[in-house]
Amino acid sequence: MKKILILLNGTQAPLHVISSAIKIAKADNAFLYALFLVPSINKAALAYPFVSNLGLTGTLLSDQSAEQEELQQTNENVRLFKDACTAANVSFKISPRMDTPLSELIHHSSFADLIIADAKADFPETPSMPLAISLSDLLADTHCPVLLLQEEIKQPEQVILSYDGSFSSIHALRMFSYVFPEWRLVPTCLLSVFPKENAQLEYAEYISDWLSQHFTRLKVELLKGKVKQELVKAVKNSGQSTLVVMGAYGRTTVSRLFRRSLSNSIINETTAALFIAHEHVNT
Repeated sequence: MKKILILLNGTQAPLHVISSAIKIAKADNAFLYALFLVPSINKAALAYPFVSNLGLTGTLLSDQSAEQEELQQTNENVRLFKDACTAANVSFKISPRMDTPLSELIHHSSFADLIIADAKADFPETPSMPLAISLSDLLADTHCPVLLLQEEIKQPEQVILSYDGSFSSIHALRMFSYVFPEWRLVPTCLLSVFPKENAQLEYAEYISDWLSQHFTRLKVELLKGKVKQELVKAVKNSGQSTLVVMGAYGRTTVSRLFRRSLSNSIINETTAALFIAHEHVNT
C-alpha cells in the first residue's frame, strides 16, 4: 500500500485534485494523508479607507468574521473530502494542523510515496508560514515525487517520458515506474529533443534495456528543435489525458531555472498532468 500526500488550499480545495487522488488511491489500495492549509488573515487588506461611509455599506469588516468565513469554507472542504473517501472506501487521514510550515511539509514528503497537488495552486500564508509558498518552492526540496494535476484523471491515456540524457531524467522515469506500475500498459513515448540533426540518444543501449522491462507499449521519438517548443507541441498533439514525466531542476542553477521554466510551460500551455521527481545530491 502506498502513502499519498495530498496538498490542498483549505478554502479553495479543487475538486479535480480530490477526485483524482481518491480514484488513484482506490485503484492501488493506497492511503491518503490530506493537508489542508488555511491562509492567515491580511489585516491591512481588511482596512476600510473611508471610515465615515462604513454605516452606509451595512457591512461589518472584522478579523473575526473573515477568519470565521475562512474556517467555515475549510470545514466544508474537509467534510467533502471525508465523505468522498468514505463513499469510495479509501483509507485516509487528515492532518490536525491547518498551519503546517514548509519545513514540516518537506519532512512529510520523506515519509510518503507521492504528493498530489493542483498544478496551478500557490499555497497560502499561514501563521507559521508568513510568506505564501509556490509549487516551485516545494518541488525544490521534496523527498518524493510530485503529481501536479490540471484536470481530473484516473489513468492517463498517454504518457510522455521526457528524457534529456541526464541522470535526473532517468531517475524520474524510474520513480514513475515504481510509483505507478499499474500504468505500464498505457501507450508510452520516450521523447528526446535535440538542437541539431543526427543527434544520438544518450546511453541508448542502457536505457533501451531498462525501458523494455517497465513499459510494454513504448515508442521512442527523437525531435529536432528547441526543447521547450517541441515538448509543448508534442504534448498538445498527444490528445486528451496526457501525463508528462520529467526530472526536476538538476544540480546547477542554470539547469534548475531551465527545468522550472520547462515545467511551467507545460502547465501554462497544455492541460497535461505532470509527474516530477529529482535526486537529492549531497554536496
